[in-house]
Amino acid sequence: MTTVSSRPRRQLVHLRLGDAASDHNRRPLAEVIGHLAAEGYRGCVIWDAHRVSPRMIEELSDSGRRHGLHVTVGLPWSALPWARPLVPHADSLFFEIDATTACPTGRSIAGLGLGRKLDVGIVVATDHTAIVEHATRFAMATDARWLWLRVPPPRHESSAAEQLQLTMAYIASRRMRAMHGGRLHIEFEAGERVPLLAESAEVVAAARARVELPLACLLPTLEITADGRVLPMHVDFPQRLALGSLAEAPLVELIRRWRRWHWREFVDCCTTAREIITAEDGWPVFDWSRVLLRAAAKNATAAPSGC
Repeated sequence: MTTVSSRPRRQLVHLRLGDAASDHNRRPLAEVIGHLAAEGYRGCVIWDAHRVSPRMIEELSDSGRRHGLHVTVGLPWSALPWARPLVPHADSLFFEIDATTACPTGRSIAGLGLGRKLDVGIVVATDHTAIVEHATRFAMATDARWLWLRVPPPRHESSAAEQLQLTMAYIASRRMRAMHGGRLHIEFEAGERVPLLAESAEVVAAARARVELPLACLLPTLEITADGRVLPMHVDFPQRLALGSLAEAPLVELIRRWRRWHWREFVDCCTTAREIITAEDGWPVFDWSRVLLRAAAKNATAAPSGC
């Protein structure tokens, strides 16, 4: 049965591999994956996989699997010819598209599994109804099994117009599910208001009680860039709350420092984010990372010495 699920791909580590990534740092990255598994992360997404050697992808994927992580390989649609050699090293394979990617004719990606149980899908970063519809048509045209709708960072300071746009995109994803039942699993990254408040309340309460939470509970998404920066949520998140750089210290040390210097500040941001969602009770859907950005800005304005 086709479904639309909200906030499904949580507790993920996003590895952004690019020109700055090379084979000499694959071993440190493989070790990083093991440490993150111990911190409660359940999946690893290796983006731009076509820009590095297959050997590097293999080693990173093997490390993820050894530590029980679901390994996803991400490629732009234009890199489809590079996909087949990567299939043995992935549990999921997603192709990135955008509004300008034309729907293909006669190019199915269903055969890439080569008989393996492999989730093959399309991913797009959007909060626009028209792009949700375009991505759905694209996924159907290529026989994809999954459509992953990621929410991009806000383009401006939060506004009612942007929140309305996000809500309409979510409604569009539900409509697409109704139209294409049985063929496509649609994941929308934003969360519905009530469960989002319930989940965040548990995390904040535990943190306030000084319960030692896995890092993945507070930071459900981590971005590791090609140059080694370790960032909460996404690259647009305030640098003062970043974990640091792998070029400066091992991940274990970065996490230790973050818990010592930024943990309380981040929990304060979570509390403010919950207050924002509670106050804006007219909206049914929120993106947690966007609300955290607003909370961080609000707290910084109210208390420059803290979050």
